[in-house]
Amino acid sequence: MISSRGQLHLALALMVVIWGANYTIAKVALTELPPLTLAAARVTLATVFLFTVLGTHGGLRIRRNALPRMAFLGLTGVALNQSLFVRGLDRTVPSHSSLVVALGPIFVLILASLFLDEPIGFKKVAGILLSFAGVMALSLHADFTLDRSHLEGDLTTAGAVLSFAIYTIAGKRAVIEFGALKTTAYSHLFGALLLVPAASLASPGPPVSLSLRGVLALLYMAIFASALAYLIFYRGLRDLGAARISALSYFQPLLAIAISVGAAQEALAARILYGGALVLAGVIVAERG
Repeated sequence: MISSRGQLHLALALMVVIWGANYTIAKVALTELPPLTLAAARVTLATVFLFTVLGTHGGLRIRRNALPRMAFLGLTGVALNQSLFVRGLDRTVPSHSSLVVALGPIFVLILASLFLDEPIGFKKVAGILLSFAGVMALSLHADFTLDRSHLEGDLTTAGAVLSFAIYTIAGKRAVIEFGALKTTAYSHLFGALLLVPAASLASPGPPVSLSLRGVLALLYMAIFASALAYLIFYRGLRDLGAARISALSYFQPLLAIAISVGAAQEALAARILYGGALVLAGVIVAERG
């Protein structure tokens, strides 16, 4: 019989697989849905799932004066993050997207230094520079000329990472005060309230007809990648601590690249290997600095 600690480690391994596969599956969904519509549908379905789970724990109520905070978290960590993520992925490849997303801890370090007066030592600065050098390497040809084919998507994805870093900093106290599940559920609710009308304005007309493939891709993104994986993440954060969870996150882009190449969505270019190595090395150095 597997111990509770063993079950948690299995769940965390599942989380990494879920997020690693999400890039390739999102690409499938984007063949049938416009980016903003996909983001709105994903967040709405995830909200329903999260509130269902929250309701079973008897904790739906929240103080009225907490709602403005939840609205801000919904704007930054959900509406902006999800809309920019899918728009960026629509204009780049899973390998680039996953490696840019891996810069999340770097953005958090920079924001914490600017707004929370947290010091950044030499190792952190070196790690930040190394990571951004890796991202630059993804955008260069072998002759060091700029490859513009994925640049817009990569920059848009960086915007998604920045918005989630703001959410991480701003939501720290909310998670302590209200718990991860309630904070995640209410931020998703406000995110959905922002995304649904925006998607309706961006893509007016009759509802899009989805194939079974498109429906399954959307459900995967909403239930598994948005809701279930985040519940596992916060459970691991509570029981194991940030250091161990961060170590697991290094495997996510590696898995995302392997799945994307295996699904023939892209070829494995040399710059992905050395650019990815620089990004991950920089994140590790910065986090341990």
